Amino acid sequence: ICGPAKHRILVEHPLEERCEETPGAWTATSELYAAYSRWSEASAERPMKKNQLGEELLRRGYEADRRHEGRGWKGIELKPEFHPNLE
Repeated sequence: ICGPAKHRILVEHPLEERCEETPGAWTATSELYAAYSRWSEASAERPMKKNQLGEELLRRGYEADRRHEGRGWKGIELKPEFHPNLE
């Protein structure tokens, strides 16, 4: 996860390289978790559960949001090269 120190998970966290902090952005929880899951599978790492990832995003200052598209997060987006529609 990118952005100021209060919004960072860890540099080693897979979403660090896959996401950008963008004011006004909104990304579905399912898209963030899918990107994380693809990383964990490729890395042979045991993935966090979806709710654990959500707790980490909350801890880092991101705001959960519900829209007609579903549940998601404000202020964060996947970098284009990691967007599920392009992989």
